[in-house]
Amino acid sequence: MGDVGVSNGNNNYALYSSSGYSNVMTHSLSKETLNDGVYEDQMGFLGPNNGDDANEDGHDAGGDRKDMTELDKYWKAVRDTPQDFTGWTYLLQYVEQENDLIAAREAFDAFFKCYPYCYGYWKKYADLEKKNIFIDRCQEVFERGVAAIPLSVDLWQHYISFFRTQYPGPEYEEKTRSLHERSVQSAGLEFRSDRLWEIYIQYEIDCKKPRNAMEIYDRLISTPTQLYSHHFEKFEEFVRDNLPKDILSAEEFLVLRMEYLKNQKASAPTSDDASAEGEQNKKSADSSSTNDDAKTENDAKKEEEEASAIRDKIIELRRVKHKANEEEVSRRWNFEEGIKRPYFHVKPLERTQLKNWRDYLDFEVENGSHERVVILYERCLIACALYEDLWLRYAKYMEAFGEDGPRSVYDRACSIHLPQKPNIHLARASYEEKSGNFSKAIEALNFLEKMFPTYLPAKFRRLGLVRRTGKREDVEALFKKYIDAATSPSIASLYAIKLARYRFKVCGDIEGSKRILNTAIENDKDNPKLYLQLVDICYQTTPVDEEAVVTAFDAALEGDSNLDTKLLLAQRKVEFLEDLGCDIVRLQEAYNDLSKLTRTGFENRKRVLEDRSDDSVKDKRLRMELNGVAAVTAVTAAGTAAQADPSSYNYSWAGYAQNYNYQTAWNMYGQQYYPQQ
Repeated sequence: MGDVGVSNGNNNYALYSSSGYSNVMTHSLSKETLNDGVYEDQMGFLGPNNGDDANEDGHDAGGDRKDMTELDKYWKAVRDTPQDFTGWTYLLQYVEQENDLIAAREAFDAFFKCYPYCYGYWKKYADLEKKNIFIDRCQEVFERGVAAIPLSVDLWQHYISFFRTQYPGPEYEEKTRSLHERSVQSAGLEFRSDRLWEIYIQYEIDCKKPRNAMEIYDRLISTPTQLYSHHFEKFEEFVRDNLPKDILSAEEFLVLRMEYLKNQKASAPTSDDASAEGEQNKKSADSSSTNDDAKTENDAKKEEEEASAIRDKIIELRRVKHKANEEEVSRRWNFEEGIKRPYFHVKPLERTQLKNWRDYLDFEVENGSHERVVILYERCLIACALYEDLWLRYAKYMEAFGEDGPRSVYDRACSIHLPQKPNIHLARASYEEKSGNFSKAIEALNFLEKMFPTYLPAKFRRLGLVRRTGKREDVEALFKKYIDAATSPSIASLYAIKLARYRFKVCGDIEGSKRILNTAIENDKDNPKLYLQLVDICYQTTPVDEEAVVTAFDAALEGDSNLDTKLLLAQRKVEFLEDLGCDIVRLQEAYNDLSKLTRTGFENRKRVLEDRSDDSVKDKRLRMELNGVAAVTAVTAAGTAAQADPSSYNYSWAGYAQNYNYQTAWNMYGQQYYPQQ
């Protein structure tokens, strides 16, 4: 039997410290754990090894690997599209039905590589191992599951139930207690963790350890949970059913008892009353013998009164904590009521759900402790695991508490939940660079480049990163690599422009930057950005090289750029010669060229407008012809009706005008014949 772990002592929630949670997650999802019976391809996706591994336990795990063709079909679906959650469910359902344990292990391990937050499938995996009587493997699966999703109350309950069923003897009492303690350390701050606390308390009561149960109650009373009021009621019953000395620590019991005795002494009878009472007792002493049983009964009554008073004091002291806890619950109740889907699913969350999570996080960051903020972020990112902005927000929050916390957040987001979201990888690279860890920053950008070979921001970020290291040779080599690997001339030109700027601004190599741009122009002559960058470099030299600037403008204007681009270039040429030129003839020629281009542009626009006008005239004529056809049809129908009914010969010029769709009646034609333009 594997060790279930030991409680952490003083820090009951150390698992969620800035580094504790990172360690758990890294251990639970390491390659050694996940690649049991599987291989990992270039993109980190897990697939079957076709059953080449032998069964290490020496048992027949489901017999022969039959119907591999059908299995391969399911594998192909998830291998081609790892984000197809439905395809994964079909694969897992198939291996479960076939009871092929080796195939099932491969499938489940691969599935959890992509979706570790699906607690129900961890339970299925463990049940499959248990069904095949691999108890140690079953426990191992549970351990991996609660490490991957430590806030899963349901998974902890299943694990505890399994462990207590398999190891019921008193010799396993400490390990069972340790497992209970781990469950409340990990998930005890979850708002719906009530059941974990209840079974832990009941276990201690069943083990005849009421003092341990009292210590758990003390923690629970101060923990905001959904059933906080019910827990306090159960606590009061627990105190009433047990003697104070059995549930309190020795120190607290002695303090409360001394306080009780002090109060009793303060309320004892005066000296005169005591003398009178003594005289009365003396008189009755002769007539009444001492009764030991009566004395014992009197002592028992006093002890009961003492115990009752101490119980009331215990409850009174805890009620103060309960009231404070009640206030904390009431402040969070509306947020908790707004959480309709606390578990993971690939389906998008409703906007109201996302807003509720964001508002809740804002509230907790402002009002809660760091411990509670971390727990809430972890809860949120189970339900919102596919939302990049919340991962970025969590990482940003954790930056104030050391390097391990943000790195754990970025590791999980980039490698498990959001491998195909570029922004999270860029943010991770920025964080590592800011932390001075350039190798990890480059590693993050390399991963992003492999995932998205044509994603330019990743390449630009890497160029900037290498440039900030101060290694000019590496910068030049990386630029050359990207230019050579460019998929189109325009992309190569973009890199060339950036390299020319680098040479000019950082290295101070003006001629070198010009050569880079001229070489790029030879390969992409119609790209105006190259000419503009060349002009810009010549423009910024001191003193200004007029000849070089004009030559660059002329080369750009002679290219096959569109008219708008040429107009822009010609205008900039005129502005340059006006401001900094020394030759009036050249300026006049530049004005003439600009005028010609402007005239050409005007004529082109006029021609376009005329074409549009012709089209509108044609449309108007067509509408008039259609209206005429309709009118003729109407008149023909009226004539036919008149022949059938002589009384219908009722001529009306106004009606005639309406039938022919004339715009005005005949009596108005004298006022205005032509329509206004």
